[in-house]
Amino acid sequence: MILKHPDADRNQDSNDAPLVLGSHEELKSENRSQRSAIIAVTLVNLLTILWLGLVTVYVHKNIGWPNLWNLLPHEIGAFFAGAFTPVAFLWLLLANIKRNRENRLTGRALDSLMKDLGYPSPEAEARVASLTLSLRRQSREVQAETENAATRIGDASSNLERQSEKAEDAAKQLLSNADHFQGEMDRRLKIVEALITEGGKQKGEIDGIMVEQAALFSNALKEATEKGESLKSALSEQVEALEEAVGS
Repeated sequence: MILKHPDADRNQDSNDAPLVLGSHEELKSENRSQRSAIIAVTLVNLLTILWLGLVTVYVHKNIGWPNLWNLLPHEIGAFFAGAFTPVAFLWLLLANIKRNRENRLTGRALDSLMKDLGYPSPEAEARVASLTLSLRRQSREVQAETENAATRIGDASSNLERQSEKAEDAAKQLLSNADHFQGEMDRRLKIVEALITEGGKQKGEIDGIMVEQAALFSNALKEATEKGESLKSALSEQVEALEEAVGS
């Protein structure tokens, strides 16, 4: 629950609305601190110049500058201590006052900041509401993009699974076809080998038959030759006998 700011009903110029909680009060405190510091430093500078001028006049009239260096060392030390101690004290006092003022202004700025943090101003509430709406809108957009990405990833996964299944089926089909082809090749190779073996056997048989036929042909040729010779001889004898018969 956001509480109402104590200064929420205060009329302010729109240009004075703080951009950051507590920055307006811090800016005012810083401006006041700068003005006070300038005044204090100017006053201390004037007092320092006045005091050093009085010391210079005192030395010139009562001691004399040539006689100053004739004093004993502890007298010279006492002189410079008396001349510059008030100035140092004055500057130390100014530094202490400035530090106390800065601490006080810082404390006020912190108090104002804590008040603004505890009771946000209307401008802060508007900024918080605008930031909340922007974050919600961005959250919805991120959620929508996430859901779309999840849907796309799911679709891609489904497509990948289907393609994987198709590839697996194709691989199985290829393996089956390869096995069938290998079996068919083995069967045909056996058939070819059987045909070669049978052809070899038939070749041997044909060669044996041809050898036998050649031997038979050779024997028949020899017999024909012998018969031709015997027939020739018989014809010759008949021709001679016929010639003798004709001559007688």
